[in-house]
Amino acid sequence: MGTLAILGVLAWAFIQFVLIESQPEPMTVKVTLDNRCGIVESAFIAVADDGVSAPFDGGVAVLPTYSNARIAVKNSSKFSGFSYETATVPAAPNVTITAECQPAGTAEKSLKLFNEQFKSNVR
Repeated sequence: MGTLAILGVLAWAFIQFVLIESQPEPMTVKVTLDNRCGIVESAFIAVADDGVSAPFDGGVAVLPTYSNARIAVKNSSKFSGFSYETATVPAAPNVTITAECQPAGTAEKSLKLFNEQFKSNVR
């Protein structure tokens, strides 16, 4: 009888602390962009692997996602001639992601053309 009670308590503890605690919880992630690309921040968006995305405003994007999400910075779909994506990082209340673009040769020319095109489209 005592063994059965102990097994019951262990089963309850397993359910409470392993199965229930491991469930992802809703989380708001504040993503700060460390923009080292020389491209305007509106060319980027923050994305979570669950499909949620948000634009940057003042260098910050806010993503309503889950604690088990992975976060990255990608190019905004508004700019089809530009493609960019960072590695993902685990979700946390505050995340800083660095966007680094190191153009060389013709890539540098493409970057300049992109910046010129963007400047003429924004009002």
